[in-house]
Amino acid sequence: MNTQVYARVSHLLKVGKNNFRSPPKVDSSVVRTDPRKPRPEVNAKEWDGYIRICFIRKNKTFGTIFRLKHVLSLLEKNYKNLQALQSSQNAS
Repeated sequence: MNTQVYARVSHLLKVGKNNFRSPPKVDSSVVRTDPRKPRPEVNAKEWDGYIRICFIRKNKTFGTIFRLKHVLSLLEKNYKNLQALQSSQNAS
């Protein structure tokens, strides 16, 4: 997900596990990444926090994660902080 924020990713070809000596248990792929221009303005710290929330538990759906009270309160707190920062910047 992080790569797709900053680059377009496309699948080029599949590389079977039998193409390796001491074959791994999974197949591999070759992908192409093209940087997005202009680079999106993303707050890396906020994005990292969001990704951590999304993948905090194995096999959970986003709907289940975003119904958790502690997740909702964290998102609300972050949103209020963002609004406060933006209004203080606009006042300057």
